[in-house]
Amino acid sequence: MPRPQMPWAPGRALALALLAVPLAQAQAQDDGGAARDAQQVFARVSPSVVTVQALDAHGQADGQGSGVVVAPGLVATNCHVVRSAATLELTGTAGKQAAQWTHQLAGLDLCLLAAPGLSAPPVVLRPSQELAVGEPVYAVGNPLGFGLAVSSGLLSSRQAGQPHARLAATAPVSPGSSGGGLFDRQARLLGLTTAILGTGQSLNLVLPAEAVAALLAQAEPRAPAQALPPAEPRWAAVAVGLYDRQDWAGLQAHAQAWLQAQPRSAPALVYLARAAGQQQDHAQAEALARRALALDGDLASAWSELAQALIATGRSAEGERALQQAALRQPGEADPHIVRSFLRKSQGQPEAAREEMRTAVRKRPFSPRLWTELGRQEAALGQADAAQQAFAAAVRLGGAPPVAGAAPSATLDIARQTEALEALGWIALRQQRYVQAEEAFRKGLALDGEHAGLWNGIGGVMQGTLRWAEAEQAFTRSLAREGNDALVLANRGEVLRVQRRFEPAMADAQAALRLKPDEPVAQRLLAVLLLDMRRFADAAAAYARLAALQAPNDDDLVNWAESLVNIGQAQDALAKLKQADAGQPGRLRFNLVMGRTLGAQNDVAGALAYLERALADNPSASVVWSSKGYALMRLDRLTEAIAALETAVRLDPTLSNGWINLGHAQMRARNLGRAIEALEKAVVLAPEAMDGRFYLAQSYLQARLPAKAREHAQAVVVRQPALPPVLALMALSYLAENNAAEAGTWHRRLHAAAPEIAGKVRLQAIGAGMAAAQQWPQ
Repeated sequence: MPRPQMPWAPGRALALALLAVPLAQAQAQDDGGAARDAQQVFARVSPSVVTVQALDAHGQADGQGSGVVVAPGLVATNCHVVRSAATLELTGTAGKQAAQWTHQLAGLDLCLLAAPGLSAPPVVLRPSQELAVGEPVYAVGNPLGFGLAVSSGLLSSRQAGQPHARLAATAPVSPGSSGGGLFDRQARLLGLTTAILGTGQSLNLVLPAEAVAALLAQAEPRAPAQALPPAEPRWAAVAVGLYDRQDWAGLQAHAQAWLQAQPRSAPALVYLARAAGQQQDHAQAEALARRALALDGDLASAWSELAQALIATGRSAEGERALQQAALRQPGEADPHIVRSFLRKSQGQPEAAREEMRTAVRKRPFSPRLWTELGRQEAALGQADAAQQAFAAAVRLGGAPPVAGAAPSATLDIARQTEALEALGWIALRQQRYVQAEEAFRKGLALDGEHAGLWNGIGGVMQGTLRWAEAEQAFTRSLAREGNDALVLANRGEVLRVQRRFEPAMADAQAALRLKPDEPVAQRLLAVLLLDMRRFADAAAAYARLAALQAPNDDDLVNWAESLVNIGQAQDALAKLKQADAGQPGRLRFNLVMGRTLGAQNDVAGALAYLERALADNPSASVVWSSKGYALMRLDRLTEAIAALETAVRLDPTLSNGWINLGHAQMRARNLGRAIEALEKAVVLAPEAMDGRFYLAQSYLQARLPAKAREHAQAVVVRQPALPPVLALMALSYLAENNAAEAGTWHRRLHAAAPEIAGKVRLQAIGAGMAAAQQWPQ
């Protein structure tokens, strides 16, 4: 590079230049305390002091010091800061800047760095001849890497020397300050801090400003680095990395190159055998393993590879003997136990396989791959706690460590980590330890944010903690990555069902069953959806299909019974309930459905007993109080029925069924005002409940309000145009208004639908003194 321009000329011009300090600076000297002096000096020089970061060949920090900008784009520092660096990086107030070591001053620890893009202002130099012992001085650098700092002290000595004076100062410095500046009160550079004198107290050596000027004027270019001969490849380490990444083609090519470089290398042949075996060329793997053993008969890994090839070709007995040879030669090696574990697994001996894998883990405890496999085997044997411990160990160990000379194996390491975290999360989720499960799944998603299984797990956690919207989002994310997963579709469908979004829930259930018609979870979702939608016949058929796929659990049996009793199959419903009662008696829903089933068989007293049992365990269950009230009403215990039903609606004022039953009971007790009040509330809560409309119409008719009675009866007629009780009510309402024509029209419709009932209504009207009824057909 061209020699940089010197900040002064030789001779008298040198002295003049060194003393050339702007008048404003000279007059700005602060007569205040030392702390204020330090602050002012630091404020003026910190833009010109930089941190010098030495980086190794991999771009990692290898050392750190300080430097001072002494000319545009040039930084002076100590050579010991930069000598071993592969690259250099400067950090200053303007940010980071790459730099190159270009010059050095022979015989002194002074080097010059070039940073063409550096915009920091150069400092002004002050020669040591003008210095007086005892002057205040200020050291500015980056001690210990904590950032630029200032310390104050005194110039403790100045001794003449060749080629430059030697300075010592008491301003404290620390490692990392090497190459930083020592300044006077006017922020002029007195020199570079270079070394700490360990024998003194806060006594540090300083290379004077003359040496810095000489660095700019007389420095020699940096000598080129001598080329070293290339290192022998780390054959085994690279092979291990390729094997861990399951790069079989790469491993084969590497082992062939290794064998070419070292023709008698038995380990190279072993890795060739491994590559061949993993690519299903077991005959070649056997041949290569035998070649390795011919070179070194005591190589345990060769015996293990031979064993794997023999087992893969159906010669398990020979493989066992080879494994024994491997263990004999290297008792602490895990490979024979790994091979034997997979052999036992394939032979249908899961406990023996697990014991071999446990031994392998004890002998190779830092392998996340082995811990993960042990976790799988423990989980398959139903050992949830042991599986959890194994997967947790795999997570703690993380992926395989990087191997020098091998490409990064990040993808495979992430896959291993996420597999272990997913398994760990599902174990915790099945034990309803939601916090631990969520933590495991989220750690996995931090590694792979699009992992379908992890999003499914997060959805399960959200579902278990009743966070329905988040659960739906998580299942949707899982399906976006893996849209043909029947279980995830069923999981999302269940979340939608709980939110009473029946149509999209049904779409998910049907899509899941199209993908996997024999999936019990999807079939169960379909059945319970149909029950929720009051499609009782379809629900009963769906539960029958579920029972063909999987033995129904108690909840399935209760739901099945509810479907059956609603389609008039009370005897079949009772059989399902007795089967459920044998499993877990005493549950709220079981008692409720049992009460309803017995009531459908006119065993109202038996029904009431089950409802009392339900209330003993669940005294605040409003729906049970409503059912109890209905049973008491059927037993004509109206006072008790009204009390029970009033309790039901106090517990849950939105319970439309409770208000309907209460209105019905009040009507039967001839409390028509209260009946109408209760039934009006029921109609507001459930406009589509036709029984509520009918009882309200009856109550209004009994209260001599026929127009109001027709208003609600007509709503029922729209839905059920041939329902005899409603047709009768319409005829009587018109008759009560002496509208014989309209009354006759409705009575004829009733006569066409139910002649016997029509005859009874005619006699009832005549008995009530409604003469027009005599014209109705008998």
